[in-house]
Amino acid sequence: LFTSSNDVSQMVVDGELLKTGSPEHLARAEEAIWDAVSELTAQGARAAFIEILPPGPGVTCLERDEPNIGTCTRDVDQPGRADAYNEIYRQVALDNDAVAGVLELRDLVCPDAACPLAIDGVVVRYDGGHFTATWSASLATVLDERLRVLGVELDQLRP
Repeated sequence: LFTSSNDVSQMVVDGELLKTGSPEHLARAEEAIWDAVSELTAQGARAAFIEILPPGPGVTCLERDEPNIGTCTRDVDQPGRADAYNEIYRQVALDNDAVAGVLELRDLVCPDAACPLAIDGVVVRYDGGHFTATWSASLATVLDERLRVLGVELDQLRP
């Protein structure tokens, strides 16, 4: 599985930092993704991407607000900078049979077009990008189900 945080990786070329989302950054990112997929699937493995999610609130919001109120929730109605990178994932998945597809988690992490700090009393992303251990554990069944929909059976991967 390939994934990235909501902060798309920085890239330095010839000593210069490429602006995230710039045409050159997107082109270089796409090239790097293709290279990684090619190398990882060269001996018959399959790959899948996990979409880059919109940023959410981190636990520091609790210094100002209650959970899921005010700064402890983020609306995601507008397109974000990760959308262009998710589109690269989708295109690579369409163009390469070794890529099963793109796992979408936005419906779980940002229900109702908002990313809350906590869902059902569990903090989702402690820093707005990385899942907490508790939330990660709750995703195991969902990831298995969604991979099966893409045609990937995790039972086949176990010794």
